[in-house]
Amino acid sequence: MMKKFEISNFKMMSDFDIRILREENDDVDIIVAIGDRVVNLIFNDIIEGLGSRIQFVDIKNIIVRFNKSKNLNICTIHMLKKIDLFSAVANFEIDYSKYCICVEAKEGFVKMYLDSY
Repeated sequence: MMKKFEISNFKMMSDFDIRILREENDDVDIIVAIGDRVVNLIFNDIIEGLGSRIQFVDIKNIIVRFNKSKNLNICTIHMLKKIDLFSAVANFEIDYSKYCICVEAKEGFVKMYLDSY
């Protein structure tokens, strides 16, 4: 069952545990430990002209960084092979103002997508 995580206007749901890794002033880092799995980042027509997904292999942790007080509504998502940011395979930004970020366990992979709320 998906667990809800909410701080200010940032919303996330996951089958995995979501923990606060660092909270300093208004900056927040959260971690989702998924344990060496394939992550399928699903677009659902959010990016025109791009296929339906991007796949990341052997991802151990997902870190999400955001500022809970600024009205930017932008977070940075880091796909990590280990626990530290130096093991990042990729990172990208998402405007979460109209979405909940979902990280869902599937048979043999993790499905990550945005769900409108």
